[in-house]
Amino acid sequence: MPDGTQTRPAPTDAWPEHFAHHRYGANCPMCTYDFAADEIDWGTSCPARGQVSNAHLWRSDQVRGYAIVIYTSRHVAEPTELDEEEAPAFWRDALALGRPIPERCASC
Repeated sequence: MPDGTQTRPAPTDAWPEHFAHHRYGANCPMCTYDFAADEIDWGTSCPARGQVSNAHLWRSDQVRGYAIVIYTSRHVAEPTELDEEEAPAFWRDALALGRPIPERCASC
């Protein structure tokens, strides 16, 4: 091998058995959460709700201030699956819900 090149390790794990089904919405574990609740499983709190999304703060010292924005109007796995009307609404929510997080987390 020439100097400065690296080989990539081969993947060692396969996708979970139900990954494809969940990816396309069949029994999706994310879709089972009650997004009207103040807390959902996996240690998050919901400090803000938007027009089509909720922002959740991850409560972990390892990822302090980490937030996720979940589209709540229907099942989507990636933002690229949103249509021409849904996408702008999601990104408006993501920006509006994310802006106050640094200030909120300063007191955490």
